[in-house]
Formats: sequence, C-alpha cells, structure tokens
Amino acid sequence: MENVSNALLIAGGVLIGVLILTIGVYLYTMFGEGSASLSDQLTQRQIDEFNAQFYKYENQDTIRIHDIISIANLAKQNNINYGYTSIDEGPFYITVTISNLSGSEGRNLETIDTAKSNELLSKYSLNGATPINFHCTSVTANEDTKRVDSITFEKID
Repeated sequence: MENVSNALLIAGGVLIGVLILTIGVYLYTMFGEGSASLSDQLTQRQIDEFNAQFYKYENQDTIRIHDIISIANLAKQNNINYGYTSIDEGPFYITVTISNLSGSEGRNLETIDTAKSNELLSKYSLNGATPINFHCTSVTANEDTKRVDSITFEKID
C-alpha cells in the first residue's frame, strides 16, 4: 500500500510538472508572437514615415525645382546611408528623375553635386515673373522592401 501511495504521489508530481511546462511553453509562444507583431508594426511604421516624404508629392501640379532638389538630396543621403555608390546598386536605392528635360539633365538627380543643383535652381526657378511648376507623375516602391525606390517628375509647360 505504501508503494502505491508513493507511485500516486510521483505520478501526480509528474502531471503537475507537465502542466507547468505546458503553461510555460504556451506563455512563451504568446509573448514571442506579441513581440514579433510589435516589431513588425514598428518596422512598418518606420517604412510608412519614410515613404510619406515622397508620396506627399504624388499627383501634385505645383512642385517647384527647390522641392525636387530637396527630394534628390534626401534620396542621395539615403543611398549614402546604405553604402550605395552607383545607380541601381541595391533594393534600397532611390532614383529621382525629371522625365521631359532635354538630354540627361533630368536623369539621376540623386547623384548630382552642388554645382549641378545650383544650375538647375537658376534655370528652373523662375521664367520671368512666372514660376515654373513640375508635376509628380509617379512614385514607386520596391516590391520586397516596400520602400520608395523611384520618383518621377515632369516639367509643366
């Protein structure tokens, strides 16, 4: 009889141990999923805040060359932060283009230097007393990273 009561105590102890382990695994899983979800939400929020800097120009018709140079500088800084030294080097590379300017004047604005920026500013700031406006024709995002990778403008004649 004494052996049976000891066996029941051992079996009860094992069952309680298994129950405690099951609850521990369940709580670990729930907290792990919660922190992963929180991390995903934080990452998505950072992407949305970054993209908002570009999407705010989408379909606007009153964009000035100053705005485009600012966007190009933002893209250039992004590309430098990711260590990109050449065009289309990686998934986080951002290109800025004015599609209807002559020659290569409006291409790869994210790579231009201060002298070229000043040249564009003086050329497209004013046409006499009339300001020159640009229209944002597209803002595209990389399918994998969900971050903006291209923004295109065109000069309104």
